[in-house]
Amino acid sequence: MRRLDDASGVEGAWYPREQALGGMVEALLKISGELYLPFLAVNAEAFAKGLERLEMNVWGLPYALAPFKYQVKCLTLLRDKFSALDADSRNALRPVLERTGCWQHLVSG
Repeated sequence: MRRLDDASGVEGAWYPREQALGGMVEALLKISGELYLPFLAVNAEAFAKGLERLEMNVWGLPYALAPFKYQVKCLTLLRDKFSALDADSRNALRPVLERTGCWQHLVSG
């Protein structure tokens, strides 16, 4: 985030994709793959079924709440933007997205 906090007026080349996807980016994707994207998927399924409550385990702990429409919108938007990428970009991202548990949530639905 420090690199992009205020990139206006910054000249120069972006990091190569392989370098940009390492370190903290991969750590954040891992949190997304373990927590956020599974929550969005369970929420979307519960909402579609008309359930009043969704229940799941997050990092070994029980989590429950009423499903909400906004998170369905978030998951749909993420999937739509991911599917709009060209095949070369998706294929380049696939290894890191699979390692972090994000891939399955972005391509299903």
